[in-house]
Amino acid sequence: MRKVLGMLAALALMGSQAQAAIITGPTSVLAGQSYTYTYDAGPVDLLDGYDFYILNLLVNDGVNGDYFGRFGFPFPANNLFTFDWTFSVTGPAFLSVTSYLESYADATITYSPDGFPRIFKTEGVTRSELIEDAARLGVSVVPIGGTLPLLLTALGVAGLVARRRAAKEAIPA
Repeated sequence: MRKVLGMLAALALMGSQAQAAIITGPTSVLAGQSYTYTYDAGPVDLLDGYDFYILNLLVNDGVNGDYFGRFGFPFPANNLFTFDWTFSVTGPAFLSVTSYLESYADATITYSPDGFPRIFKTEGVTRSELIEDAARLGVSVVPIGGTLPLLLTALGVAGLVARRRAAKEAIPA
């Protein structure tokens, strides 16, 4: 009875927690190839009137890091943002994303002469900052360069050994 009550209490506690940010995508990848990952920001409660958003994603695999910026109006209803990632390391790795969300009321976007977006803030523009939780995804990275020749060599040696054994057993004593 005590175990059942403990399990029910744990399930109730897990069900009451808010969904944190998560990353989804392939977890078994080849080094040097690009894969698409989806970052789910989880529930985002923007203040009333704060419609324009900027979401900055800092992505890191333990060796390399990159920055992805997303902005627009309105915030996506599904809270999903995609990005492409290429692993250069091999072995077990973690893909981690830290996001920083800003939302603006009464802001517009302009572009600099070199084409970069900028937020045009007049005197009435206000900003709200929300910092999201970081998310991690465990990934197994296989080296593409050495894996296939090594596998073919091992299969060839196993076939040669099997052929020699079969030939040796076929010779009458």
